[in-house]
Amino acid sequence: MADAAPEDATDDNLDALLELTRHPDSDVRADAAQAVKTITANQPGLVAPRLHDAIGLLHSHDLDVRTFGQGIVGLLGSKRPDATEATTAAHHLAQGLTDENEFVRMNAAETIGTVGEVSPELFAHPGIVDALVGKVESDDRGATRGHAAQSLATIGDRRRNGRTTRSGPGTGRRRRRTDRECH
Repeated sequence: MADAAPEDATDDNLDALLELTRHPDSDVRADAAQAVKTITANQPGLVAPRLHDAIGLLHSHDLDVRTFGQGIVGLLGSKRPDATEATTAAHHLAQGLTDENEFVRMNAAETIGTVGEVSPELFAHPGIVDALVGKVESDDRGATRGHAAQSLATIGDRRRNGRTTRSGPGTGRRRRRTDRECH
């Protein structure tokens, strides 16, 4: 797998990588989780049946594994919303809002908004909305407060407007930068 392209990954490659996310060495765990995220970006259909494994990454003791896990669940939620509907993925992702690590909290708030653009109903549960409101009101990190506020706005807009996009000129909302624009 080391020389294989993510679009060529197989079930066996994915199984091996998921196993490596529990390796004793933290660098190995992080590299494996990052590889699973890359595969998810290229082959969400391959990873979708393993949503339960991705959710497990959200609860890892390893910070890097948790954040890559958020990315994996976020990609599945936005690229394959059918895979996350009728699951507990949204609740597990929202649990990151209470993580001890400020980056995990910020990433959870941002990922909820990203998935909420495609599937706002996943995050309509009052507990998730309340957790986002709590982050807006009291998180120590300004970026987390901002992402939580944006996620609330995104989810509300999509629910009111049947998932139509309202960001852009004249809407009073900032357009979210894409990953490509950020790098």
